[in-house]
Amino acid sequence: MNNTSVVPAVKPGWQTSEFWVTAIASIIAILNTALGWQIEPTALATVGGMIAAYALSRMGTKRSAIAAANDANTAAIRSKPLYQ
Repeated sequence: MNNTSVVPAVKPGWQTSEFWVTAIASIIAILNTALGWQIEPTALATVGGMIAAYALSRMGTKRSAIAAANDANTAAIRSKPLYQ
């Protein structure tokens, strides 16, 4: 019987694609204002909404994977005899 626990690796915030997509979009929005690039506000809002949806979906996926791993670990611990 293999008693090792398996928990999915969750990267620190700055190593995730969500962080970098949000950071790059924020920099573009700041440069748009600072340099007067005149990107349409509706385009910025659309891209911002898409980024928010992406980040929220990734958060839900990671949360589900971690919860499933925790449930599997709990079940494995409970099935293990107290005394051997």
